[in-house]
Amino acid sequence: MTMQYTCEVEIAVARARVVELMADGNRAAEWMPGLASYRAVEGERGRPGSVSELRFDGVPGSGEMIEKVERRDEEHLDVVYLLGPVRNVVHNRFVELPDGRTQWTAEHIFHLPPGMVEGIGEQGQTGFRTNTQRSMETFKAWCEANA
Repeated sequence: MTMQYTCEVEIAVARARVVELMADGNRAAEWMPGLASYRAVEGERGRPGSVSELRFDGVPGSGEMIEKVERRDEEHLDVVYLLGPVRNVVHNRFVELPDGRTQWTAEHIFHLPPGMVEGIGEQGQTGFRTNTQRSMETFKAWCEANA
């Protein structure tokens, strides 16, 4: 079963800097609430082919997840997150706007075990989208303050 949604935000920072800041695992805890550790397991963190372990504490969804970077270029950052039986494929797209801002679009495709989508329900699915949008707004504010 899959659950899919897209969120979007505009950031008042040039695209190259946005992608650079997003891929910088050393600073991820500054904008990712509850991130306790972000450890490279394989390859250079944030680069295609890399595998990292993220551990979250004290927030809903606390625990460990694996991050696999599949693609990174000036316009895309495609990542797969694995958390138990859940696989979340995230296609991040960064479009440079004429005024120097960046439009960030994040498409999330959750691959869930049978019955989990029904168990989450429509309200839960809305919660996933709301949390993603909130996280994107948090990154936007942090990015604009650290550009």
